[in-house]
Amino acid sequence: MKSCIDLPVNRDSAADVVWQLLQEYLEKYEEPNMTTLHYVVCKKIINMRIYIPHWLSSSYKVCFCFL
Repeated sequence: MKSCIDLPVNRDSAADVVWQLLQEYLEKYEEPNMTTLHYVVCKKIINMRIYIPHWLSSSYKVCFCFL
């Protein structure tokens, strides 16, 4: 788990930091050739009526291609 000290402080907003942290967690914890975490995260974002970031949809597509 990252501490507050590890988070970048040169970002434009807290939202940028959170998106970066989510990206790092997905890269770290998604099992190889699986999309479970990507699916859950995308579903939650859609339910919140927020656009899915490009990096997330691209990452999901790459994972999905290996199934």
